[in-house]
Amino acid sequence: MAPSILLFAPVYYINMEQSSARRERMELDFGGIWDLRRSPAVDGTDTDMVLQLMGRANYDEIAPSISDERRQGTINGGELGCILSHLMAIKRAYLEGNEIAMIVEDDITPLLMLVLVGWLT
Repeated sequence: MAPSILLFAPVYYINMEQSSARRERMELDFGGIWDLRRSPAVDGTDTDMVLQLMGRANYDEIAPSISDERRQGTINGGELGCILSHLMAIKRAYLEGNEIAMIVEDDITPLLMLVLVGWLT
């Protein structure tokens, strides 16, 4: 993949609504460099939000695997939220017609972004 293609790809960053400081830092650090687009994070502990995104049948299928207890075969609400947040960012990039996009979280550092771009090119 040519570096020029990746450099012009939109960057979707996942950010919780209440994390305004992280949102501001992302805009400050990357806003003038990348086509930066905020993708709202999903709170995996908010059952109503998860049901709205997944639908009742899908939620009921995975519900027995959601637990705050750390045991094999389970995920917690934070992990579920992380998975759904990334899937929603990918879906948004697709619906916006992007063949290539980067999906990152709002705690990525400029150095890590450079390493990531270097590795992907």
